[in-house]
Amino acid sequence: MKCPGGWLQTGDLCLYEVFFSLTLLITVLVVILVILFSGLGVMAWARFRKFPPLFEAYEHQLARQRYLARARSSRPEATIRSKGVRKRGKKR
Repeated sequence: MKCPGGWLQTGDLCLYEVFFSLTLLITVLVVILVILFSGLGVMAWARFRKFPPLFEAYEHQLARQRYLARARSSRPEATIRSKGVRKRGKKR
């Protein structure tokens, strides 16, 4: 036996299917956003709280390398050996 008012029930089922689909999509979106923001929080914590001395030491090392490279390139004659000077122990 068919239930009376078939087209009304079909409309209700479509509405519930759309509602269920949107609920599922919103739940997935919320889970993704929670994972994203917790990961960003951990990255910020590690950068500013846990390992700042390591980052500062690395920045100091990079600055020293830049300074030495700039000093070396500012005096090109320092990088070129003269023909008269040879290292001891080498034979040709």
